[in-house]
Amino acid sequence: MFAGFSAYIWLFAGLFIFYLIFSPLVTLSGNSGALAQASAPYDGDPKVMLAMALLLLALLAAAVYLLATRRLTAGRLTALAIAAGFVLRFGYMLYTPFYIRGHDVLSYGGYGHLDYIYRLFRLEGLPDSYGGQFYHPPLAHIADAAVAKIYALLTGATDLDTIFESSKLVPCFASSALLVMSGRLLDALDFSPRARAVALIVIAFHPTFILLSASINNDMLMVFFFMAAFLYTVRWYKNPCYKNIILLALCIGGAMSTKFSGSLIAVFTALIFILGLARHLREGKSWNIFGQFAVFGVICIPLGLWYQIRNLMLFGQPLGFVARISATSALYVGDRTAAERFLTFSVPNMLQNPYCSPFDDFRLWEYTVRCALFGEFAFSPKHDAAAAVMIIASVVLIILSLAAVVWFLFFDRRKNRLAVLGFTAVWALLMVSFVYFNIKYPFGCTMDFRYIVPTVITGAAFLGLLSDKLAGGRGRKALFGAFCAVLAVFCVSSAVFYVI
Repeated sequence: MFAGFSAYIWLFAGLFIFYLIFSPLVTLSGNSGALAQASAPYDGDPKVMLAMALLLLALLAAAVYLLATRRLTAGRLTALAIAAGFVLRFGYMLYTPFYIRGHDVLSYGGYGHLDYIYRLFRLEGLPDSYGGQFYHPPLAHIADAAVAKIYALLTGATDLDTIFESSKLVPCFASSALLVMSGRLLDALDFSPRARAVALIVIAFHPTFILLSASINNDMLMVFFFMAAFLYTVRWYKNPCYKNIILLALCIGGAMSTKFSGSLIAVFTALIFILGLARHLREGKSWNIFGQFAVFGVICIPLGLWYQIRNLMLFGQPLGFVARISATSALYVGDRTAAERFLTFSVPNMLQNPYCSPFDDFRLWEYTVRCALFGEFAFSPKHDAAAAVMIIASVVLIILSLAAVVWFLFFDRRKNRLAVLGFTAVWALLMVSFVYFNIKYPFGCTMDFRYIVPTVITGAAFLGLLSDKLAGGRGRKALFGAFCAVLAVFCVSSAVFYVI
């Protein structure tokens, strides 16, 4: 379906054109001067939701027809899933204002992500302090401001909210492009067509990527660069050439210039570099690889650290700075025991309280599961049934993916070894970092799933590998059917939740 970097260019151009055509037809409630609270449900434009429902039903009908005529190949199923993912992302972005269900957006002049973008839009230059959200590197905010500027020039719009609504195109593009890139990553790791299809179905329908497609902060773009760095780390390991290492350096530098926590992927890359170096030493090609490492450092280090060093020199901002919250804050959960926070998990409790509250919740893993599906936000009662179904299906899929990690890591060592070790390493790095983060900063907002979004992709990959195992063994037809049923329930409940 897609080839080379042109795929991303055409994807963004298509999203921009569709936005120019359809955004004037959409009715959005509220304004940035009266930010909706997380506890206040928001219902989007019913016209957009109806259009989304019709498109998704058409894709479902196409899948059913191909299945009935025995022409539903893994490739066609993948294409339909990716198309559905595009519909969910673009539609949700279209009916959700940038000031709804965002993180630290705040207001014009409020030192949040919106004010960051607004200052760049007005060509005021980089922030003159590291207060509020200004401690973050600016790449996502520059991209948001550039898109808003282009939109304003093309349309002649003068209303600020109307202009900055267009900034949502950046996270929507990043979320959509991640689908394309995930397919390329799975190809690089030699996934079978079935395993690839299953993994991409999970990624296409996972609510995290729907929610983040309308959030104008820096999370979604950072995840895109993070996974792009994963892809080029794999490509470099399999083909250690200057092209791959330059693109890898740009991806890691891009992740760090978007959000400093993107540097975590560099730990995985360093491990792969060590393996690559050991292989080259055995083959007597060490001088060539040292040259590649030098090129990598020359590109990646300045690109990844320039903003941190700038703020250190100008304002004394410590390297790796994270904004502090007072222990007197209502978000503080440090008064709870470690057992309460890290060792308690109850599905009935999640079903009774499906939506997260960073001011009341303290159980990390319950919060993480729910936050992955619904963010830190409330929804109207009409969503409750779909929410309950999605929670149950999600928990089952998480258990299956964790079981698959154990199985392929310790018992089936012949299956896609590079993929198994690579995805396990990235998952472990993210989870260790997440737990440490919650120990060091014990607050409700710290439990947010957006800090470990790439674990959706690692989990989806293991579900793909598991599908091959279930489909290929004797007497496992019923198990594979049950697996497919759970996956279908998850996808349908996710689509229904974000379309009704």
